[in-house]
Amino acid sequence: MKLFTYCAAAAALLLASQAALAADCKIGISMKTLSAPYFAAQEVSAKKHAQELGCEVLSTDGQNDLVKQIADVEDMVAQGIDALIINPRDSEALVPAVNAATAAGVKVFVIDSTLNPNADFISLVQSSNSQNGRLVGGWIAKEMEGKKLKIALLSGEKGNEVGMERRLGVISGIIEGQLRNEGEANLEIVAQGWGGWNSEGGLKAWKIFWSPTRMSTWCSARTIRWYSVPKKPLKLKNSVTRYCWLQRRMVRKKHSG
Repeated sequence: MKLFTYCAAAAALLLASQAALAADCKIGISMKTLSAPYFAAQEVSAKKHAQELGCEVLSTDGQNDLVKQIADVEDMVAQGIDALIINPRDSEALVPAVNAATAAGVKVFVIDSTLNPNADFISLVQSSNSQNGRLVGGWIAKEMEGKKLKIALLSGEKGNEVGMERRLGVISGIIEGQLRNEGEANLEIVAQGWGGWNSEGGLKAWKIFWSPTRMSTWCSARTIRWYSVPKKPLKLKNSVTRYCWLQRRMVRKKHSG
């Protein structure tokens, strides 16, 4: 499965850095949260590859708390890490901490989430969220060809760049697919929910706006998409649960080797 290859890519970049070549290298991993399997798997993958480099690893869980993640980064820098792999909680608020780490001689690598490109770090390793959304949107348009689409959107957090890229990607993919397949766009967004990038939040948001009359739901948070929905679809064809199951099945198939 290739889902977490960017963690391996970040570690590979470390291999080329001076920090990784040192016999006593120390790498810090700062995760914005470990409350969901998706993020926990990122941390496991990054830690594994860092250890393969022969480095000591310090790992922290920000618990979805911006203040804590900033403190985590500052603490690891104080402990003398040579390199930092960070999945930032906020694209702007983490900039001073990242810049301070770089100023202290730490090599900083950003994974998965977006960080302001003006921040001082070596590389950002992430998937193309917009392209992923467009691919799924095109698939939805093909599967629902000839039908009016009523969609409820389930996203992570308001203002989050990653969620926004996925959300706009899937909408543009649907519209482009409908225009290509049918010559017109027929799409209505009837609700928007926010799950906070975790399973419990996703289920709570889903229950608020769920309705069997809605054709489908786009779950932009990977955590919600893969872990908040049943492994088997419900019999109700147009249910939110069934659609998320179909989406999970499609994405897993795409990434499975």
